[in-house]
This record gives sequence, structure tokens and C-alpha cells, in this order.
Amino acid sequence: LEQALTPGAAFVQLPSDAIVTVGTNAKTVIVSAPRTLFDTMLLLGIGTSVNTTNIVMSHSFIRDLITLENLNTTLNAIAVISDMTPAVLQGFSFQINPAIIVFTFNKAVNGSTFDPTFITLQSGPTRASIQYTLTGGTASKSNANLIQLNLTLADQLNIQLLSGLAVSQNTTYLSMSTFAATGINKLYIQAISPNAALEASSYVNASAPHLTKFNLDLNAGTITFGFDTS
Repeated sequence: LEQALTPGAAFVQLPSDAIVTVGTNAKTVIVSAPRTLFDTMLLLGIGTSVNTTNIVMSHSFIRDLITLENLNTTLNAIAVISDMTPAVLQGFSFQINPAIIVFTFNKAVNGSTFDPTFITLQSGPTRASIQYTLTGGTASKSNANLIQLNLTLADQLNIQLLSGLAVSQNTTYLSMSTFAATGINKLYIQAISPNAALEASSYVNASAPHLTKFNLDLNAGTITFGFDTS
């Protein structure tokens, strides 16, 4: 697939794991490819309209019923159906100290549009939980399924001051507005309601254990140490 039928134009090749299905009339062939192929196409400007959607097919692509190979073909698309579905957050990992959130979407997101102020951390899946809305942060600027957000120090400290919020995986949930980012298809991402917040898929406390208390028992001959992390 090429952006234009001219030398040096951007192009992508169908991957080896693409699935080829022959239509019921035996004259139609449907190719299903991984989502990443179509994301790459959009990033290169391929498939944005019929004018930017062209195919160069070699003679070895397919054979007919009497085993004749197809002819070499260069063709412009007759129609392009745009991607009209928003990117969906499938999961996120949370790390505290330093505070980092890594978001995993089902399709590529435009990292430069990421706005952390539309993201809220919650201690549970509903509004009744402890909540904290981020005030900023630095997101990776790449266009990708994975977006890393480095939280501000102020947000990290404020989260740590809220007892019961983001202290373990089952106290780390996330809700977000549709305006938090756009996909590379230029649609806003799918929102996550505060009453149906998404639980963290993993949780890491990267801080070193700090001794906070100890007890000396001369009768038992023991010293008991207490740390701030497990």
C-alpha cells in the first residue's frame, strides 16, 4: 500500500501474519491485518483518502482456480472507509516514587495531545472512593499504543498524603475524560467513568524501605523493626 504512485512515496507491506479470505463469489479477496499496520499507515499519511490509498500488487500474490498467478497491478482505491472508533484504554501500570503511569491503548494515540489534567486516580471503582485529579505531568510525545506519563513531584506528594489512595494495586483505579488525548485518527479517546473506573494492571513501589520505628523487648530478647513499605 502506497501513499502515492510515485518514486519515494511512503509505503507499507502486508505482514506475513495477515489473514486472506476468499469471498463467496470467488472474485473478492479480503485481507485482515493487525491493528498496528493501519496505525502505521495513518502515521505515514496512507489511507487518509482515496488519493492517498494506492496498491502495488506483484504477480505472486494469489492464484485463480486453474492456478494462474495474478497480473502485476498498480491501482488507486475506489473507496476508503475512515476509522471512526476512538482509542480505548485497555490497562495501565502505576509506579510510585518516582510516580509514573504507563497507559496501554488498543490503537495508537497521539502523545503530543495527552493532557494529564483530565485524569483522576481513585482508590476504588466508584465516585465514593478517594479521588485525586492530576494537575500536570510529562507524557511521551510519540504516537503509539503505549504512553508513559511522568507525574509532577507535587502530584506525587499529594497522592501519598491521601491515606488509602494508590498504596497497592487494589487501591489504584483510574477514570479519565474523553479530552485526555486523541488517537492518530484524530478522534478523542473513549472516556472512563468515575463510577466504572479501571483498576491498575500492575503496581510498583520503587521506593527503598525506610525504618520508621523499632521496639526492644528485653524479656523476650527481641528487637522488632517497622518499615514504611513491605
